[in-house]
Amino acid sequence: MSPAALLVALAAALPLDPLPDGAVARLGTTARRSYSTTGLAVAPDGKTVRTVSDTPGRLCEWDLATGRLLATAPVVPTPGARHAFLPGLTEYLARVGPRTLRVVEARTGKTVRELTFPDGFEVADPWGRQTPPDGTPFVARGRRTGKGWPDDAREFVAVVRPAGGDPVPLGPLPGQTNNATASRDGARVAVTSGMPGYSGELSCWDAATGKRLWAVSSGQFAAAVFTPDGKAVVVRSGSGDHWLERLDAATGKPLPGWEATPAGVNLDLLAFSPDGSLLVTNRGVVSAKTGKELYPKPAGYGRVAFTPDGRGLVTTYPTLALWDAATGKSRWPELPPGLTRPADRLLLDPAGRWVVAGNDDDCLYWNLPAGRPWPFDALRGTRGWALGPDGRTVYAVGQREVVGVDVTTGKVGPVLKAGAAATKEFPNETYQWAAVDPDGTVTVATTVGRYEEDSTETREEVEVRWDPAAGKTSTRPAARTPPWSWSRSADRRVLAGPVYGKKPLTGDPPMVGFAVWDAKAEREVVRAPADGLLAAELSADGRRLVAVYRDRMAVWDVAGGRELKPFRTVPDGGWTAVLAVSADGTRAVTAHALGSVLVWDLGR
Repeated sequence: MSPAALLVALAAALPLDPLPDGAVARLGTTARRSYSTTGLAVAPDGKTVRTVSDTPGRLCEWDLATGRLLATAPVVPTPGARHAFLPGLTEYLARVGPRTLRVVEARTGKTVRELTFPDGFEVADPWGRQTPPDGTPFVARGRRTGKGWPDDAREFVAVVRPAGGDPVPLGPLPGQTNNATASRDGARVAVTSGMPGYSGELSCWDAATGKRLWAVSSGQFAAAVFTPDGKAVVVRSGSGDHWLERLDAATGKPLPGWEATPAGVNLDLLAFSPDGSLLVTNRGVVSAKTGKELYPKPAGYGRVAFTPDGRGLVTTYPTLALWDAATGKSRWPELPPGLTRPADRLLLDPAGRWVVAGNDDDCLYWNLPAGRPWPFDALRGTRGWALGPDGRTVYAVGQREVVGVDVTTGKVGPVLKAGAAATKEFPNETYQWAAVDPDGTVTVATTVGRYEEDSTETREEVEVRWDPAAGKTSTRPAARTPPWSWSRSADRRVLAGPVYGKKPLTGDPPMVGFAVWDAKAEREVVRAPADGLLAAELSADGRRLVAVYRDRMAVWDVAGGRELKPFRTVPDGGWTAVLAVSADGTRAVTAHALGSVLVWDLGR
């Protein structure tokens, strides 16, 4: 069986996530995608996994057996903060103010209760990579505010009981807090502090009273974790040469019987399996009995959680994945190729037969009728693309060259090397973007410049006109209006672009809408509102304007000046600001925050 036929058969055999209303195809898959994950937990029954992401602010539920996305829900917007799931996965913690942690119902996003720190304390975020058992407190880090505290004693760690009650601050701590964790019985909290590269401190605290039990200040400490029985603390220790060390949780004294970890390892991730037999470090998985490495890490980690039976290890970076905890081998089936993160560039065939989507890491071509994807190395990592008049040739713009590629075959065609616009006065030349005229002439926006003696650069903007068929080039001053700010119909009779309001005393003028003009009649015919607008594009025939917002996609009939049926479902973890519209305005393609691409039927 050929690779393409195998992919099609595999795609047909796998369960598909339901498409949102109005979408006719999903390119790639939402399974095994978890973008910018700040929280991770496996359900107690071992059947589902939940992830929560601050960007784009989505909670996702996944089938643990297949990696299939089951459901999504919005989360409390807390830019830059972590989230921590509570036992049972029905609630999570989120920082929503300088002194406030909020307990949120996972499925609905409703606030259950708030935990407020006293005056003089500013909480940063909930801590912890693993969901603790029932009754175990969380720890949160923060800083003391107000006068009277020296900079090296402002940081604190607090014990937070999600069921209620005031947080119990610990400290003061010496310098920067690196890691804090509670034992599974909730009795003790271990804290590592100190600047990286310098001598720091490992301290142990009584969670109920906030009293310091013991401290060790003889090395560098980046991370610590209690053994499941709470009798020992495993810490990354050392001065220059780093190793794992096991200490008595009652006294802080070293316990014998462990192998030294090789020097130079940054062990800032530590997590025990439920039965305490395995320990995850960011170098690999080791035996908790001997400290010996069993296998190197299977991929990146991100967030980490074991399945309840201890046989599976779930990680979130670079994508959501499930591994056999004993061997490090993948336990999820391979899926049809998809994007590992959102696409930031799209090209849609004017006739709606194919689409290309990509970013700096991946670039894929899909034949829409056959549903077959394959990778395009020639288009990966380029700054942008422009489609030729034949509907097949894509011009990929790199920093120093423009490459023509037949996307239906993968054949690389004409290439333009930088140098046409360079002069003795401005020898440095960099390509920025490209556009293609109906006659096939490619216009490349170019920056030329020179470095001055004071290390600054003097630059000018130039356009290179390139005829790929003849191989000839010419130059001219750059256009005053950049093409990416405007959409034009093929006959140039309809224009669409942003409308700006009055310029304030400081800053840029606000965008008040995205408008369509009839160039012949010199009048505005449609204006899309600007609030929440992410992207807008005019179809090549000038009949449709498509606009993507944070919570919907809207389509306007240009001739009638009216909005057609809106698409209000926000699928696949949220929109990204990437949109492509077919020439006749009947199809649109959007890229989404979980790495998938959707094709939409806009109607005729």
